[in-house]
Amino acid sequence: MKFKTAFLATLLCVTGWLPASAENEVKIGFLADLHGPAKDFASPIRDAAHMALVQINQQGGVLGGKNVQLVARNTGCLDLDLAVKSAKSLIADDQVTAILGAVCSPATYEAARMVSIPKGVVMVSPSSTAGAITSLVDDDLLFRTTPSDTEEIFEFAKLLKIGSAIAVAYPDNAWGKEIFNILKSRKIDFSGSYGYSPFEAKKGAYSKALTKLAEEGARQIVVVSRDGDGGAAILTQAVKSELFEKYFASNAAIDSGNLEKFDGNLAFVQASVEVPPGNFRYRRAAKFHGFDPTSPFAANAYDAAFVLALAIQKARSSDSKGLSAHIRSVATAPGEVILPGQWQKALLLLAQGKEINYEGASGLLEFDEAGDVGIKFSAFGIVDGVLASSGEIN
Repeated sequence: MKFKTAFLATLLCVTGWLPASAENEVKIGFLADLHGPAKDFASPIRDAAHMALVQINQQGGVLGGKNVQLVARNTGCLDLDLAVKSAKSLIADDQVTAILGAVCSPATYEAARMVSIPKGVVMVSPSSTAGAITSLVDDDLLFRTTPSDTEEIFEFAKLLKIGSAIAVAYPDNAWGKEIFNILKSRKIDFSGSYGYSPFEAKKGAYSKALTKLAEEGARQIVVVSRDGDGGAAILTQAVKSELFEKYFASNAAIDSGNLEKFDGNLAFVQASVEVPPGNFRYRRAAKFHGFDPTSPFAANAYDAAFVLALAIQKARSSDSKGLSAHIRSVATAPGEVILPGQWQKALLLLAQGKEINYEGASGLLEFDEAGDVGIKFSAFGIVDGVLASSGEIN
């Protein structure tokens, strides 16, 4: 009973439902669409970050026993003015040490560009995948615990080594144009490709466009898309048309329920599926705390909160200045491995002056120079209606 009472008090404090002594707390801001169309998407992300801080507070807190409190502010996904306003409020009014978020890429980009970078405050997003975040000049203050979605496309283009007379189809929307610009800027020409061809996202029927590509000389087609952009439809129709000799696709364009229709004439890449060592610990704790551990980006949010707390402890200060220097050091090999939930172990090792390496619920968080986490890709083909791996290629 005493444990449940203590747990409830800690939970209420970390979620902001009970006041905590300002002298005995460290605040981490949370930016997300809390009330708009993405609120259901953001909810488990917030729950996972809360869980990390509950575990930390139960196991001794940071900086000699201070609780870590998550202070949430609304952004919307595309309301950039609100994102900027909320980020300013977190820093000026709530005096947060760092910011976890934002959840949506446009809000993350604008809040970082206009607020957190000029103010020298670290931001760690668990779910912003836009490629533009990588190239933002951020003074090493913007990190993310999820890979850039453009890296899959880049590795796909670079590593499949396919031949000439290729049409590259991409959705005619903001994301597709970003992919197009990145591929062009990195001089990805598919070894003499026929050219790039935007397709109307979610149109449904693409037979005329495909016929035109074939009549103009394309013998192979590459389809890059995200879930819901129409890539699966255009790929399926292309294969059915038999207008091309070979077909290639990014993972999101593959309809896993109908793999047999691609037998022998399709190749694609996808992120290697490797369950990180700490994922089971995270999943077990998430079920105890009452949320779905498999919710998109929830594990990434847990890791973002845990890494921020580790960096604060390593820095021995709740001052936002200089915090970014410790983000990589607590999550990069070599060092004794820390898994999700092992806060007491981390405290002991840091107190002893030892190096630690947090290996998270979402993966190994080896941040690169841009603050992105790496990801491995594998090449696949379709044989007898099932996936056949050609081995790890990066």
